[in-house]
Amino acid sequence: MSGTAGENSMDETATGDSVPRPGYRDSAGRPAYGERATPEEQAKARGFAAPAAGEPSAVIPDATGSRVTPDGSRDSVPAWSVPAWPASAPASAAAPRAESGQQPAPRKADRIVTIVLLSLGLLNVLWGIPGFLSLANTLQLAYDQMGVGQYGAAGLAGTMGVVAIVSQLVIWAATAWGSLQRMKRGRLAWWVPLVGAAVAFIVVAVVFTIAILADPTFMAYVDSQVAVQG
Repeated sequence: MSGTAGENSMDETATGDSVPRPGYRDSAGRPAYGERATPEEQAKARGFAAPAAGEPSAVIPDATGSRVTPDGSRDSVPAWSVPAWPASAPASAAAPRAESGQQPAPRKADRIVTIVLLSLGLLNVLWGIPGFLSLANTLQLAYDQMGVGQYGAAGLAGTMGVVAIVSQLVIWAATAWGSLQRMKRGRLAWWVPLVGAAVAFIVVAVVFTIAILADPTFMAYVDSQVAVQG
């Protein structure tokens, strides 16, 4: 034993390498490295955890990168080969992307068209306020052009004018809100102001119809026209 230890010491001193040579034994006389050490002892010497009872023996890489099985045979496949990803890895890797909730980039042209349409709609509402506040005078101008006579439902016309103004403002506000929400989500919004304009036109037409049909003068004019044609 002393001769072997001396040879090992001289071998280490001569080569200047601190790695123990095959056949080296520690102070307790157990093989710590080399061909005479068992695979479990080699794994322990290299820092690998020994397999628990009932578990398969660990595969130990040697200095060349080959795998050494417990029976001492060598495998040509390198021990540090990267294992294949499990089947669930791609789905789990793609999950954060799906959950990121990234919004698509808004379309620049769509935003410009939508803002222009909303601006025109607001101007139309503001310009129409004076005419709605004096709806009776507005209808009288139309009566004069058609030769109907004197408009006789001024009180109702004033109420319907206020209804028209409030409804126009509400429709424009709802249209603007819907357009902004769609633009924030990156969706097309140019058609929303057009729908709002169509709804506003229908409301104004209903207001004028009610204000005219409630006028006795207009109804008398219609009856006279029907009698003439009959």
